[in-house]
Amino acid sequence: MGKNEEANEAYDKALRIDPISAITWYSRASSRIKATDKEGALSDLKRAVEIGGKKYIELAKQDKNFENIRNDEGFKAILGRDR
Repeated sequence: MGKNEEANEAYDKALRIDPISAITWYSRASSRIKATDKEGALSDLKRAVEIGGKKYIELAKQDKNFENIRNDEGFKAILGRDR
């Protein structure tokens, strides 16, 4: 858990410097889902997709970190997939 906390602090700092960095939002989402913060991860993933578009949808579809929430309605909504 310590490494995730450190990573999230670094992402927070990076987002204060550049709040429209899609890769940082995506990376923080991936880190948050590993720490079982589903709501935070979905929020960050949504922001990454809003900024970065389809590239981040495709990344999320293949990212093993999101495996446990593939069937989550919020996750599917962000990726633009039907139920």
